Amino acid sequence: MPFQAERRESLLRAVFSVPVALGALSLGLFYSTVSTVEKGSISSSAMENAASESTELLRKAEGFKPAKLAQKGKYIDAVVAAQNLLEEKPHEPAAYLCAGNVMLKAGLKEDALRHLKTACAMAPKNRFVKLAYARALATTGHLTDAVTQYQAIAQQLPRWYDARMELAQLLMVNNQPGEAVKELQEITRLFPEKSLAHKLLGVALARSGKAEEGMDEYMAGIVAEGRTGQPEALQEILSSWGSMDKAKYYLEQRVEEHPNDPLLKLRLAQVYMYVNQLDEAKKTLLDARKHAPANAEIRRSLCVLYLKMGERKPALAEFVQSVGLEKEAEKKRLNKS
Repeated sequence: MPFQAERRESLLRAVFSVPVALGALSLGLFYSTVSTVEKGSISSSAMENAASESTELLRKAEGFKPAKLAQKGKYIDAVVAAQNLLEEKPHEPAAYLCAGNVMLKAGLKEDALRHLKTACAMAPKNRFVKLAYARALATTGHLTDAVTQYQAIAQQLPRWYDARMELAQLLMVNNQPGEAVKELQEITRLFPEKSLAHKLLGVALARSGKAEEGMDEYMAGIVAEGRTGQPEALQEILSSWGSMDKAKYYLEQRVEEHPNDPLLKLRLAQVYMYVNQLDEAKKTLLDARKHAPANAEIRRSLCVLYLKMGERKPALAEFVQSVGLEKEAEKKRLNKS
């Protein structure tokens, strides 16, 4: 029987009284996490079939009306449609996967967890269902349970890079830097080309009391990033200005117009570093730090710059500061959620 119309008013109150979960990830993002399936004790063809079935269930979930409504930001209608979907397909794991993610986006956390847990019970081997449930647990603050769920995924699919990186980050948030180090060391062993894994390992090492080793690992990530293309910050600059010469010219103009803007100075300093004007970069970054001493990105950039200039001691000091600032920011985000 269709979803009762009289419940619509209570849903309106529920959705607007709970902020939309910032950590909720759309089903569409899951497609990007499909990675090579590692051959295990069963045949590779069987593993390929399992991967195909997992993806098929995911595509089915995203094809349902509630998911499409949620993608358009129509959360009230999406929640109503999700309830109707579950009444129409009470034995369909894709329906519960869809409903769970819709509820999570709408801020109905307990409903989301219940539906995703049901989806897991119905499809216990489906990687995307398990990942959706793990993400929901993390998003709703059930961090220890989320860690357990992610660890089960990692054991099943050790070469699923995205899921393992999410586990490593969750371990950091859950104040388990030692466990995060072990996880990231294994990730960097399996994926030595992944710059982000090296950077996060550097932060985890620092949080574990191994700041100097952490800084060196972070720099290994910078080196790996350079091998695979432009660093993310420089990609943003190039997409805005087209070339480094233009970026430098316009950013210098903007900094002159807005001398107290630390983020403009940070971007200009990053351009200076790229074109090897290290003294100018240092002057600009120190000025940016003066205006925004709690900005971790400025501190990290100073760390990289000092290392380029052969000044290891101040580099380490800036790296330690950046790690501490990020940890404090993390605590504030958790307290608000």
